[in-house]
Amino acid sequence: MSRILFIIFFVFFLRPGWCQLTNVISPDLYSRYDVNMYMVNAAYLPDNAKTDLTAYYKFQTGEFTEVATLTCSAAKLYTQKNNSVHSIRLTASNEKQGPYISSPRGYANYALEVPLGETVKLAVGVAGGFISMHYTGVSAAGNINFFLPDASAGSVLKWNRLQFGFAGLQLLNSKARPYAGQLEAKRYYHVHISDESDLDINWKWKYYGLYRILPLIPDEFLVGSSIFYRERIGIGSIYRSNSGISLYTEFSLDSETDRINITFNYNSSFFKLVPAFQNSIELGVGYVLH
Repeated sequence: MSRILFIIFFVFFLRPGWCQLTNVISPDLYSRYDVNMYMVNAAYLPDNAKTDLTAYYKFQTGEFTEVATLTCSAAKLYTQKNNSVHSIRLTASNEKQGPYISSPRGYANYALEVPLGETVKLAVGVAGGFISMHYTGVSAAGNINFFLPDASAGSVLKWNRLQFGFAGLQLLNSKARPYAGQLEAKRYYHVHISDESDLDINWKWKYYGLYRILPLIPDEFLVGSSIFYRERIGIGSIYRSNSGISLYTEFSLDSETDRINITFNYNSSFFKLVPAFQNSIELGVGYVLH
């Protein structure tokens, strides 16, 4: 029964365009994109960090727990005497689209942040890597595995705690023909903004938004807001136009030299006309060395 449900899910819901001659490849984006900004913009640099380590996992609920995505990232940051910051990051991810299909990706990323004034900074970044897909089942079409180059670039303007960014992803428009049709990692774009306000000495309000200009499928926007107590406990929600609403909580363990973040996010199809089995859970852990 689970295999039949998986086939129905794969054909009708997983990727708009799989039944077309040209199919668009695009990575899964976590609803908690704000704690995975390196996936949104190659110019992302974490604030007040020397080392940044993250691991994030997302899986479907119900019959489709084998539909899952895992991403791991490690960054080293260097601050110069002129207050410019250099970041080198390595990222690896794997999106499992059921028991037979895996889509590994890997990237190396360089970003530079320079001060333009006392409260204004500009960050730019580039990333290069690969996109691949591995099919372990039996296929009448023959070998449908592929390996493609990929690249992205972006910029972020910071004014105090306000940030505005723009990024281009899958810039190479790489193509593969693993079977009768064609797969294309078609270019798409992100525009994002974020800010935060101090409500009092203990409470902080964060708010952010992301607009995704996507190929062949409707553009998507995400807007979110959260409240944090002493930067250690937070709750919030995110609305995602193409899938529904998310509720999350976040915990932080702080010291003078480092910080550990743990996040839990539930993505619900509530408010959207999508099947309930597309609900999912996201779990994340991060470590920052100041």
